[in-house]
Amino acid sequence: MAATKKLSLLLALVSLSAALLQLASCNEEQDAAESIVVQGMIYCQSCKCRGTRSLASAIPLPGAKVSIQCRDHKGRVGFYMVLTADKGGYAIGELKGPFFQKIAHHNMKPGASCTARLIYSPKPDCAVVSNMVNSGMDGCHLQYSKTISYKGHKADLYDFGPLAFRPANCGPQFH
Repeated sequence: MAATKKLSLLLALVSLSAALLQLASCNEEQDAAESIVVQGMIYCQSCKCRGTRSLASAIPLPGAKVSIQCRDHKGRVGFYMVLTADKGGYAIGELKGPFFQKIAHHNMKPGASCTARLIYSPKPDCAVVSNMVNSGMDGCHLQYSKTISYKGHKADLYDFGPLAFRPANCGPQFH
C-alpha cells in the first residue's frame, strides 16, 4: 500500500512538472520577438592598415553589398538575401519567411545558422574582400545584440561585422 501511495505521489509530481514546463514554453512563445533584424557596417580599409584587422582610417562604403545566408539543421541553404549599404555604409534588413519558423522549431538561432559575406563594392579601387576583418570572405556569424520594442512590435536585433573591402594596390609601406 505504501508503494502505491509513493507511486501516485511520483506520478502527480511528474504531471505537475510537465504542466509547468508546458506553461513556461507557452509564455516564452508569447514573449518571442515577431521580427529578426540584421544590421552592420561596411568599410573600405585604408592602405595604412592592410594585412591587419584594424579599421583605423577606414571609410564607410556606400552602395556596398553583403549577402545574408542561413542554413537549416542539415546544412542546407534555406534563406538568402542581399543588403545594400546606405550613404553611411550601414546595411539593415529584416529576415523573414517560413525558414525562420523552421529553425525555431529545431531550437536554432540566427546567430548559429546565418552568416554575412561581402559580395560587391561600388569602388573599383577598393574591391578586394578582406578576410582579415571579421571573415568578410568566409562569412561571419550574426551576433545577437538585443531585443527592441517599438509600438508594441518586438524585434531581435543581430549584428554582423563590421566588414571591409581593401584596395588591390597600395603603394610601398615605409616604416
